[in-house]
Amino acid sequence: MHKTAVGYAIGKLMQVLGGFLVIPLSIALYDNRHLSFGEMMANAEIFGFLIAILFGLIAGTVLVITLRSGKNLQGIKE
Repeated sequence: MHKTAVGYAIGKLMQVLGGFLVIPLSIALYDNRHLSFGEMMANAEIFGFLIAILFGLIAGTVLVITLRSGKNLQGIKE
């Protein structure tokens, strides 16, 4: 089993999941559209989604960039 291939796949998955979290973030923003920008950022739902999106995209991108050599090593085991 190639650990770099597994790490690369996990990084790609984190990027995709971070991207999909934009959908519930937009719903939370729509539900709280009557609030000002500062009040929206103080809202736990919105802030939590933003942190999760940023963490997923940044950590996933770091994994993909550092382990890109595992892209061609993926097989049945991984």
